[in-house]
Amino acid sequence: MIKKVETERELVKHEEVYKTVWEEKNYVDEYPDEGEKFLILSPEGEVVGCFEIFPFEKNGPLDSIYPFSRLEEISSNEKNVFEIEKVAILSPYRGGNFVTKMIEFYIKYAIENKKEYVIALINKRFYRYIKDRMGIPLVNVESRLKGSYDYEKTLKPIIVDIQRTIEKYERGQLNFRSIM
Repeated sequence: MIKKVETERELVKHEEVYKTVWEEKNYVDEYPDEGEKFLILSPEGEVVGCFEIFPFEKNGPLDSIYPFSRLEEISSNEKNVFEIEKVAILSPYRGGNFVTKMIEFYIKYAIENKKEYVIALINKRFYRYIKDRMGIPLVNVESRLKGSYDYEKTLKPIIVDIQRTIEKYERGQLNFRSIM
């Protein structure tokens, strides 16, 4: 289950989870603390992961690492784009079900908020999982990243095309239970 952070206690848990995972992965936090924060919960209600959603910001922290704003899909739709940041799933819970729930949530969020694209920098293993195993249609982008961290080795920029995702879902070509 995905739950929006609403209390101070939930905020503390969110920060604890993402900092634990980011330290484990040696990631550098270059993002502001202004996004909508969400927790990923196990069926028992235990916090197993978290992420944040930001409106796209031209020349913002994500755009400074990878120039999404220079791409046609993004530059012509800036108000219809959101960013996923600070994705973190605790080690024992990585894989199938929690990742699928998180991706389903992103797609539902985009549909409900009338967004056309989702952008992010994600771990290369996560990239292969959502592209190859889940079949999410991604816009092909070059992977030239810049920043104070050696992003090239571990991260990949992605753009999820929401309309193509909906079309694949309606044809039964995605491994989702429900995004509509």
